[in-house]
Amino acid sequence: MVRFVIAIFASLLTLDHSNALAVEITAKSEVIRERFESTLQRAERGDPNAQNSVGGALAVGGGVTQDAAAAYRWLRKAAEQGHAAAQYNLYLLLRQSPSLGESSEAAMQWLQKATDQGILPAQFSLAELYRKGRAAHDNRRERAAMYYLLAAKQGFAAAQFYTGWCYEKGIGVNQNDVESIRWYLKAATQGHVDAQINLAVKYAQGRGVDKSLTQARRWFKRAARQNSAVAQYNLGKLYQRAQGDEVNLVEAYVWVSLAANKGLEAAIKEQALILSLMSDEQIKRAETLIADRSETLNRNEAHDRQVASRRSVGATKPISGLEAFAPEQAEAFED
Repeated sequence: MVRFVIAIFASLLTLDHSNALAVEITAKSEVIRERFESTLQRAERGDPNAQNSVGGALAVGGGVTQDAAAAYRWLRKAAEQGHAAAQYNLYLLLRQSPSLGESSEAAMQWLQKATDQGILPAQFSLAELYRKGRAAHDNRRERAAMYYLLAAKQGFAAAQFYTGWCYEKGIGVNQNDVESIRWYLKAATQGHVDAQINLAVKYAQGRGVDKSLTQARRWFKRAARQNSAVAQYNLGKLYQRAQGDEVNLVEAYVWVSLAANKGLEAAIKEQALILSLMSDEQIKRAETLIADRSETLNRNEAHDRQVASRRSVGATKPISGLEAFAPEQAEAFED
């Protein structure tokens, strides 16, 4: 879903003096009406912050009738004044509204301008486009890695994950397991599931870090508790293949079963093997734990989805009250 970096307002308005268009009010709050009128007046006087806000409201129908053409005019006014958030918003608008008549090259130019000004979601969006091959460049892998790193340095977990992934695979940068781990750790600490899994694998294999099954189990467990089937399967395997007193067939069966219940083929096969090693008492205990954890994990996952739908990252500090929403993450580098 395309989302805009905006402050939401609403009122009856004239968009500009050359093209007067009445906009239907959908917001009922008198305070919001007055606020929008004030913002519109500032926009008409040339204030780029206000122009971006008016354009953003029109782009998404935030309290006013949605109007892509009018949104384009206001966002372009702000973007041409160098307003970074408006440049990114203009890129988003052009991407979802081809009827405006601008080329994809023109949209990319606005994205590049916003990226050059340090807008985090613009950096991440551009990195994604280079990674997926949707932006042409002779050195697109290097550019993807560069823009992921810029966004990663601003603390964005998905960009930190991909920076770690680029270092692990040698995509656009020299392969470096130590740097890979450093960025995976930053993303994993913020709760990024794929980073937690990849970090656990590093510890399990001793690649770029001292081998530690304790640390591997720790990070697999964090991802498993976010309902990752891969993490649940790997965690179960660690419990099964532990040494001496650390072997725990009940925990192994529980985590592998949770992964198997999601249809993971390897987990389904492993589930039968572990079951053959267990006593009746262990099986009974495990089945109780599976039921309890399934309910908890599903409840937590529903809550996390709700939170994620509202999660945002700051657009640019000088622009008070504006937010930029991160694009969805893809899974692999596309040739």
